[in-house]
Amino acid sequence: MMRPVQTVGMQLGYFLHKKFYHTIAICTANRRDSACTTLTELFSKIAFPSQTEIIVVNNGPEEDTNYIREHLRQLYTGSEIPWSVYHEPIKGVSHARNLAVEHAKGDIISFLDDDASPSSVEWQVAVLNVFNTKPEVALCGGPTWLVPPVGFGSHPWWRSSTTDIYFSCLNDYSPGYCPPGLIAGLNASYRMSAIGSTRFKTRLGWSNGKALPLAGEETLFNEHVCTNEWKAWFEDKAIVLHRIEPERYNTKWLLKRAFMGGKTEAVFETIHGRRIQQVRLEALKRIFKAAAKALINVILGRPSSSFSEICAVSSKMGVLSARDIYVE
Repeated sequence: MMRPVQTVGMQLGYFLHKKFYHTIAICTANRRDSACTTLTELFSKIAFPSQTEIIVVNNGPEEDTNYIREHLRQLYTGSEIPWSVYHEPIKGVSHARNLAVEHAKGDIISFLDDDASPSSVEWQVAVLNVFNTKPEVALCGGPTWLVPPVGFGSHPWWRSSTTDIYFSCLNDYSPGYCPPGLIAGLNASYRMSAIGSTRFKTRLGWSNGKALPLAGEETLFNEHVCTNEWKAWFEDKAIVLHRIEPERYNTKWLLKRAFMGGKTEAVFETIHGRRIQQVRLEALKRIFKAAAKALINVILGRPSSSFSEICAVSSKMGVLSARDIYVE
């Protein structure tokens, strides 16, 4: 078992007396192999094993829960890192995340997706250092670097900084305070005392069940946590690698993701008090502008820029398809 990083010095000394300080939670559904890959990579990236616990919440078949539990049993045999695996039968990532919050023993809880892994031990060092030195911070996130599928080109004709956003890729930000909505759910850490009774809204979040087929549950959660003068912080050293599956690394998936992102955008506008009719009118105007820009970029031989505008069209079509909803 590796030893804690020594260069941290006394930065975290105040917390090291606690049995648990840092909970790392991974929620997964129908992707047990990807989750196990993440858990294997995570094992070698934990800087403070005696102050860390691992929680996995499976939102898929119960046999996957047993599979993941056995993987962890073999992986962590002889380790001082405690771990737990739970099964959440109610479909929806928000249900899974809420179960993780309920079971977390740490002062800090970090959520990683089942296809996202810290780039190095520096991720945990950086995250805990932010919370230790900035008592006003309730939420911390960092860069997300896209990792293309094995055997696929890293820069296909359609890829750009715009399309990377649909893969939750964040790179070009400096460390500092930031809007809560900037922090992506696959690399988000929270102070448990700031979370309090706040929970992820179960009518939002990707799901095969009754929840709306929308993203955005983490954005709304972030906004609710960062109230009463709590702040969000972007830490450029807290880097996570996001492995993209082959079935997602293509234009068809990106257009679908843009469409669903547009529906989510419209829902958020109504949550924040805007009339859906006005939101749809603005979306209609953007569709015409984006379509014109796409055509111009085709003529100028700029395929990636053209596809970015086509994604914008798809996104605003999603806005037009949205309706008013009530999120409790």
